[in-house]
Amino acid sequence: QNTAGIDLQQISSHVLPAVVGITDENANIIASGVIISPRGYVVTTWHSISSLTKLNVQVRTTAGVSTYLADVVRIQPEHDLVLLKMKSVDRFLYMAVPPNNEQLWSDQVASFGMGVSGQIVNKTGTMGSLPVTLNVDKFQINEMLTTSSVYSWEQTGGPLVDARAQLVGINLAIKNNQNVIEGYAIPSKFIYLHFKEWLPGTALTKKKIQ
Repeated sequence: QNTAGIDLQQISSHVLPAVVGITDENANIIASGVIISPRGYVVTTWHSISSLTKLNVQVRTTAGVSTYLADVVRIQPEHDLVLLKMKSVDRFLYMAVPPNNEQLWSDQVASFGMGVSGQIVNKTGTMGSLPVTLNVDKFQINEMLTTSSVYSWEQTGGPLVDARAQLVGINLAIKNNQNVIEGYAIPSKFIYLHFKEWLPGTALTKKKIQ
């Protein structure tokens, strides 16, 4: 593995088009998400939206932020994941989902999310050496990743990526007993496992980071 520093500006150009905000009926951003298909499928954390009756997805475009109504397609509470579909025939830039997490390009990672004002929230950091078990709501999630790149609840549901902008997992910010946020990520292999029938064959972004 490459242990060199991560170029946040370089990977951001590949990642940001797929980072979205999930809003409630009052247009408040309550979580981030990541587009995983050009047809408008979005993954986020289930606990963040489980009580909502109306969902909207905010997408950053060259013309500004566009808002789309969204439906729940599939729920996987055992891994705190939910798949949404934006109600649109538009085509979207997205992130490819790898079938496993064994080919990380570097120990350095970056976490992205959409803030409450629509701004991008991001931070670089490192991965923990061992997976952990985490209790989220009523579920015990195994093989969770740990990372120092998650520092805000606004990153929850957004993508964790490696130095080549490859999707590593979905961010999860959890407060510990001292009320301090600890950073975790749901491995991308679980997205592939549960939602692979909605995934495209290849990513829209043709240029790869060398």
